[in-house]
Amino acid sequence: MQPSSIQFQHFWIELILGIVMIVVLLDNPLEKGLLGALVLGLAIFASRTIHHGRQLAARRAEQRRARQAEIEKREEERRLKQEALRQAQREAAEKYLA
Repeated sequence: MQPSSIQFQHFWIELILGIVMIVVLLDNPLEKGLLGALVLGLAIFASRTIHHGRQLAARRAEQRRARQAEIEKREEERRLKQEALRQAQREAAEKYLA
């Protein structure tokens, strides 16, 4: 998942949780409102933690893809060099035998 998509999703989650927190504080007596605010604050904290984890996972996946592409590129270069060496050896053997 793209980092911008992850950020967009979590923006809406936090906006909704913030609105719910305001409604809880306005609608309930002080003790219930504070308890509700605490619970919603923990939900926002959890949302941000998940958001950070998703961004980190997306960065690691991109690094892993880049590393894998580099490994494949090196392997292809090595294979081409070996093929060129074999071809040169065949040509040298044909010249020697001819």
